Amino acid sequence: MLEVGKHVLLRGLLPLVILATLSGAQFRCPEPKGFYPDPEQCDLYYACVDGQPEEKLCKDGLVFRDDNPKKELCDIPANVPCGDRTVLQEPQPSKGCPRANGIFSHEDPTACDRFVNCIDGVVQVVPCPPGLIYEPKMSSCVWPADATRLCENAKRDVLDDGFVCPDGDVAGPSGRILPHPTYPHPEDCAKFYICKNGVVPQKGQCEPGTVYNEDSFRCTEPESVQGCHGEGSEGSRRDRSEVYRGRHLKCAPIVNFAVRDSSQAELSAGKMSYSRSVTLLLLLAILARAQGATLLHDAPPCPDPYGIHAYAHPEDCGAFFLCTNGTLTFEYCENGLLFDGHGAVHNHCNYNWAVDCGHRKADYTPISSPGCEYQFGVYPESDSCSTTYIKCVHGDPLQAHCDPGLVYNAKTHTCVWPDELIPFCNPEAIVGFKCPHKLPPNSPAAKFWPYPRFPVPSDCGRLITCVDGHPRLLTCGDGKLFDSVSLTCLDPDEVPHWFVHFTF
Repeated sequence: MLEVGKHVLLRGLLPLVILATLSGAQFRCPEPKGFYPDPEQCDLYYACVDGQPEEKLCKDGLVFRDDNPKKELCDIPANVPCGDRTVLQEPQPSKGCPRANGIFSHEDPTACDRFVNCIDGVVQVVPCPPGLIYEPKMSSCVWPADATRLCENAKRDVLDDGFVCPDGDVAGPSGRILPHPTYPHPEDCAKFYICKNGVVPQKGQCEPGTVYNEDSFRCTEPESVQGCHGEGSEGSRRDRSEVYRGRHLKCAPIVNFAVRDSSQAELSAGKMSYSRSVTLLLLLAILARAQGATLLHDAPPCPDPYGIHAYAHPEDCGAFFLCTNGTLTFEYCENGLLFDGHGAVHNHCNYNWAVDCGHRKADYTPISSPGCEYQFGVYPESDSCSTTYIKCVHGDPLQAHCDPGLVYNAKTHTCVWPDELIPFCNPEAIVGFKCPHKLPPNSPAAKFWPYPRFPVPSDCGRLITCVDGHPRLLTCGDGKLFDSVSLTCLDPDEVPHWFVHFTF
């Protein structure tokens, strides 16, 4: 049993500097250089340089690994045999976190199928794969028969209409197990349900004029779905008695989810990187059940023991291998994202329209929610020319703004000059400026013809230039200001009249 250490409790009585000096003076370095554990306190260790010890303390919730004196590593207690080192620092709890860092049981004892991952006191609730429950002694998800606690009345998330995610895996059109399966609504053809990680239910809504097709797992034309009538989202009804007909549920094989050295990311130099193991808990089951997938032991070894490196899966465009300080984990892109090694939209993945998968298979099945075709994506906010667009993150539609003077191009998924979208866009209306057809020969703007420049009223950091008679709004950048006299961008101290104008 680990105990709260008197070592840290004394910090309210003595200054830390004096305490560290006394503790370090009592400890003798076994070797001139290295990292060595305290004989009593598991989260306390010493860094020895030229035989002189310096006391160090792991982050709250982590303990020191003493298996290699050349490495300064802190890890979760499940991965470190503390032995007689039973003392720990005083806990630093927060809401949902018994300690600031670590993997713990959910505070609700009936929520056996989920656990909490705490990083610097911030809690994240993580569901176990379907059919598994969290085992605190192993800090992992296991089958109920392998658990040391009973959980007969496990709490499951229930939507307000009574929907609960069904047990079992769902195979998609390609035969691959879907990480976030979808299910039809029992009455409304335009609605459906999303089960995040197979266990957390969420409501979904098809776009107007379409209905949910449970064979393709996407929203399609009403004529292609038997039993649906009406105008898609206009209150269509299902004429069937069994909602989940045709679903082929596959039983999951027994998988040992114990987190051990090879799959548990190490905690180096006091910085946590073990959160990858939480992802591994969720994805290892998917990997083990996926037909034709490359298992971790078949994957190439990490070429570099330091840093973060991502490598493509040889067959699946939505999967990749991630090396974090020499620890290999299997990762899968979120819905709407694929992996090509160049994206950084979310977790090393890029938008599916931006990725060339080549011979690798890609799953383009959307998991839609109101305003979002995919859980991750960018979409136009309206059918008209707009300076804003919708960016979907985890299924939440968020309004995003183009840089001033630009408009959203739905074909390229980028913001462009409005004159590039004529006649769809009116550059003069967007920029608020009309380019003159002629200029006086001696005017300052005429010096830059055929791309004359003009100042922007009340905005000293921007200018307007005309390209083929259409205005474009430019930014000086680098902290520079636009000089209305020379019509160039200068350092602030070179534009004194601006300072006079803005003096207060």
